[in-house]
Order: sequence, then C-alpha cells, then structure tokens
Amino acid sequence: MSYEDLSLSLRMGLLVAQPGNIMYDRFYGFNIHRFAEKALNDARFDARIHYHGYNDTGRWGTDLSTAPLLSVINLVERKIRVLNRFDPAAPRLPLLVVFGMPVLLNWYPDESARNGYDLNGSLHIEEKVQAIWDAGYRCAVVPSDLIDNGSLKLDAKNHPVLNGHAFQAAIYLYPQYAKRSTLAFLDQYTLRGGALMMEGSATRDFNGSKIDQIFAEIAIRAKVKQFSVDQIEELGVERSPLHEVGGELEDGSVILTDLDLIESDQPKPFSVEVNGHEFSGAYIGVFALKAAADGRILKLACGGCATLSRDGHEILRLDKSTDVVLTRNAAGTYDAVLLGQPASNTVKLLP
Repeated sequence: MSYEDLSLSLRMGLLVAQPGNIMYDRFYGFNIHRFAEKALNDARFDARIHYHGYNDTGRWGTDLSTAPLLSVINLVERKIRVLNRFDPAAPRLPLLVVFGMPVLLNWYPDESARNGYDLNGSLHIEEKVQAIWDAGYRCAVVPSDLIDNGSLKLDAKNHPVLNGHAFQAAIYLYPQYAKRSTLAFLDQYTLRGGALMMEGSATRDFNGSKIDQIFAEIAIRAKVKQFSVDQIEELGVERSPLHEVGGELEDGSVILTDLDLIESDQPKPFSVEVNGHEFSGAYIGVFALKAAADGRILKLACGGCATLSRDGHEILRLDKSTDVVLTRNAAGTYDAVLLGQPASNTVKLLP
C-alpha cells in the first residue's frame, strides 16, 4: 500500500520487498480524468488505485459520489475487473536500483543539503529513478537496508534476488557511510562480473572507519562509474518495448491498456510478441495474454474482443465483440467468461 501518487519505480520496490503481488496506491484530487488515467496506467503493472476522498468536497479532493466521477470511473473499473480475472503475475523488472540509506539520512554538516523532511534532499534520488522509468527502463527501487538485513542476496548466477524476484543489473546510488555488509555485497557482485552502475564516492563506513581502498576496488569494477540514463544499456538492460502502451510480467505475459479506447468505445488494432509469437487483433481498454512456447493461449483477457490472430492466422473468434476472459484449465480445455453480453454469444477457437 502506498500513498499520494507515489512513483511506480518506488512502488515496484515495495512490491519486490514483500511477498504479495498486488500494489494499491491511495489517491485523491480534483481532476476526475486524472483518476482514470492513473488507474489504467497502474493496471499495466498489476497495480490498483484506492479512490480516496469519498464525499470530500474540501481542500483534498472531490465528491466521489457525484455522477460525473462515477461515469468516468465505472467505465475504467469494468475493464480492470477483466484483468482481475486474468490474475496477472508480478511485473518484469530487469533493473534494481539501490540507494544508500545512511547517506540519505545524513545531511550534516551541509545545511543546504537538508530538505523539509530532514533528509539529504540534495541527492535527488527520486528524481533520478523517475528519469530511469520515464526512459522506458523498468526498475524497482529499494534502500540499502535490505542488503544489511539479509533480504537482498545474490543467487548462484550472481543475480540480485529479493523475495524470489531476480534482476539482470543493478544501480547503486550513494555508498558513503555504507555498512560493511553492503560493501561486501557490492564487492562480491562486481568480483563475479555483475553489471553495476555506481553513483557517488565513499570514504567512511557506517562506523566512521576509512574505506577508501575497499571502495576504490569496487568502483573500478563497476561497468558504469556515474549515474547516466543514457548509459543504462551498457549494463545489458534494454528499454521495455511496451513502455508507452503496457507492461511485461515475470511469467512472460503482457498487459496493454488505453483510456482513449474506453472513452470512445472504439477498438484499437494491436500487434504484440508473446513467448516468441506475434499476436494481433483489436481491443477496447485492456488486453492481457499469456501464451505457451507453441503459441497456445494459456490466459487471455480482452476488452471488446472480436478476433485474435497468431503469426498471421486467426485462432479465436466471437460472434459479437465483448469483454472476454479465457483460461486453459488442467484438462487442456478452456473456461470462458463473457462479460455484459447475452448468452447467445460464443467463443470459437480455430485450429
């Protein structure tokens, strides 16, 4: 659970630091359309929104019981319920960003670095991770505390792992005053060839002891020695091909969302690669798909679905376009749920 429109990169950090896979963000405001935009954008990453401020006509929000808001939100939530039935996996996050908690908490003696929360605001950590996300690099942001308490570890392949979520590369922001356990983690990670971007220097550890030599050995092995969004590709991490329209999930499935389609009730053509196959069709509002290596549909959720093609051949057709959820069961057959349509509508799977 997060609060006040917290950035998605930070919310991904909350996700991987916990055993669950659904994120809620409490949100309020006066702009009704922004509620809808946020809800659809969050849904790309299996995140949801709490519409805070019911009957709040004061300084914080708008009255959520009014017809204008409900007419907007209900349209969006009907589509998100289709995704709920799809039951998405956690988002795929190839990049881990770790910020040094000790230096964030310590601005002294530079008074100008102190912000309104009595933190070292001069580091601009949130601004940096927002720039990473906006550039299309999907990441989770966590504090160095998770290294020090043993939660964040290295697996047999030298990937940083947190609660089962594995990352391809790491960015470490500001190691000054790091604890010895953090230094040991970074030393081991870089010794074994881990892809690291390092921002900042370190002369003293958490206890005030000198660490110039230890840090120098770590820093020299970093693939990128300063923070730069333009150099993230050097870590072997690619931009999400869906960063403007959707998100990829850890199990290989994808989610696409589009608010304009919901408001216009017009289908949008799409073409997306899932598990090595090109799937195409049209959707209204939401589309989610998980496919097997041979191209079989494992799970499908689609708003306003009429047809679906794989590698140029039609594999699914409905008598009438509608919101549909299709799931392959243990027996190898399919369970279908058609939402808001008469029983005469049917789903045909084609060879």
